[in-house]
Amino acid sequence: MNRQSKDPLKVRAIGLIRFVISAVTLHTLRASVPFVLPFMLLQMASLQAAGLQIAYFTADISPPLHQRVCVGFIQEFTEIEHPLLAKGVILKDDGGVYVLCALDYCGLCNDSYDAFRRQIAAAAKTPPKNVAVQSLHQHTSPVFDANTDRLLYGDDQKLFDEGRSAEKAAIDSIVDAIEHAQSNWSDVSHLTAVTQKVDRVASNRRVEQPDGSIVVRYSAGAKDPAMRAAPEGLIDPMLRTITFFNDKTPLLRMHYYATHPQTRSGGKVTYDAVGMARERVEQMTGVPQMYFTGCGGNVTMGKYNSGTDAERAEISDRLFQAMTAACKKADRAEQLSSETIDWSTAEVNFPIREDAPFSEEFQRNNYQDTNVAFSSRLRSAMYVSWIDRLKKRPGVEFSCLTIGNVRMVHLPGEPFVQFQLAAQNSAGDDFVAVAGYGECAPWYIGEDRIFTDNGGYEQTWSFVAPCEGLMHETIRNLMTSPK
Repeated sequence: MNRQSKDPLKVRAIGLIRFVISAVTLHTLRASVPFVLPFMLLQMASLQAAGLQIAYFTADISPPLHQRVCVGFIQEFTEIEHPLLAKGVILKDDGGVYVLCALDYCGLCNDSYDAFRRQIAAAAKTPPKNVAVQSLHQHTSPVFDANTDRLLYGDDQKLFDEGRSAEKAAIDSIVDAIEHAQSNWSDVSHLTAVTQKVDRVASNRRVEQPDGSIVVRYSAGAKDPAMRAAPEGLIDPMLRTITFFNDKTPLLRMHYYATHPQTRSGGKVTYDAVGMARERVEQMTGVPQMYFTGCGGNVTMGKYNSGTDAERAEISDRLFQAMTAACKKADRAEQLSSETIDWSTAEVNFPIREDAPFSEEFQRNNYQDTNVAFSSRLRSAMYVSWIDRLKKRPGVEFSCLTIGNVRMVHLPGEPFVQFQLAAQNSAGDDFVAVAGYGECAPWYIGEDRIFTDNGGYEQTWSFVAPCEGLMHETIRNLMTSPK
């Protein structure tokens, strides 16, 4: 566990007191006053300016049309309904610079994830370990995985994103936005953190039957009357909203909610229901809005969505109503200190699957077999890319940004909602918001039972062996790190 924790005001105040004691004695006080008082006034002004500052950025990262984006997982897009956006905040105090960035992408894997994070860090003039990049995981947007591209298409990449142009264009757009944002810093006086229940959006994907077997409720599951009628199951029904203020002026709001954020897959490029709600709130209020997908690995909109435009509009409106209610709460909520900042990280070595379908030898042979269905070859190539990445760099990073009593947790892959609930339960009185979908190469990270359940889906795209205990231990350590 690596921690960077300091209270800059306290440190500088102590230094000021020590200087005054050493410089001013009873014998020299009268002579020193004309010199010491101006110095003290300058230092006090400096102390006041030493608090938290933020800068906000947004960038268009829409993919080019007529390319097989999403590593071929989704066929080429031919129309852009909504521009895909990267939205982020740069946080700066005397202790360092930190960046949180949320992308309207299905995911970033392996070298592609590293490239985004590394170049965002360079633009913000901070180390990559101080940067959290999270995808929202809409299935109407790209997955970038340079390693899988090379395995499937070769170095020329003539069938996918030739020359990595789409990935490079997205990164360049974000870098330009970050560089521009750093000319427009705002002082933060305080934060607020509130919760708001979301009505009829999320439902658990794993629907348990009377015999104990699991039936999958996909994102458009309401096409099946039985899946529409089944209970919501285990979810986190609460939207969590963190707002940064300068006095009474809201500077930025960050919303966190746990569900797969799509009502459909493929077709038009769109930021889907969650992006529609986010942008509607921003347009209405004039305050920048960010959205993070929480631990939605086993949570979808499937109870309430059958994939129609009308149901997408209804779901988006219900999210919008929750966000606007949270904004109103935030403006009159208790003011929370923004003076103490802690950035904690933990590197986790995930265990590799060794069961027969996921043996490395089988997967390497499978992705190279052109007689195999492309979807199977794609999964094998992505798994081999993940294995190769672990051989080169075994640690996968988790992080937590703590400001006062507010914790923002950033997890890799598609974690189950159980991990989000555990994080909230292990943080005492602190407010906890969790974002999943950081480095997405491991894909589903669930309970150990998924590997022995009768039925279910997630285990077929889980690239890690059972690791429930490891996940809970790592999250618990992040939640109990000193502030």
